[in-house]
Amino acid sequence: MSNLLLEIGTEEIPAGYIAPALDALASTLLQKLTDARIDHGSAEVYATPRRLAVKVENVAEKQRPLQQEVVGPPAKVGFDDHGNPTTAATKFAEKVGVSVNKLVTKETPKGAYLAAVMKQRGIASRTLLKEILPQVILSIPFPKKMRWADLDIEFARPIHTILALMD
Repeated sequence: MSNLLLEIGTEEIPAGYIAPALDALASTLLQKLTDARIDHGSAEVYATPRRLAVKVENVAEKQRPLQQEVVGPPAKVGFDDHGNPTTAATKFAEKVGVSVNKLVTKETPKGAYLAAVMKQRGIASRTLLKEILPQVILSIPFPKKMRWADLDIEFARPIHTILALMD
């Protein structure tokens, strides 16, 4: 488990903007980590008029693997009378990313259906954070935002530095 530090260095932010921004920064970051299946601990926030920072403790090195069962077409249309897979079974297997011989029959209240177990390996947290952190930074709400230079991003004041450290 590692610690994650995110610090945003800006021009001077109005005092009334800082507390709500810190709350949003911490809650959004924790929610994005949870949504990405990255285990984490608590968050601490820090601020000065020119800095907004959040430290998240115990961030996992990889996201949790995901395993879920997906139910497909009825079993009677999945295989013909000789037990050979039909187009329905083949297309379902392609859709969920498994081979046809890994499909199983599952009894449901509606009858027998084809099912497959999808497995997704965990991706390294550092890889996912490259996408998560910019989203978190740009989603911080401010009463008034400004643009600078020819950039399409908006923030309370121009951003000068971004520091992101893991461990």
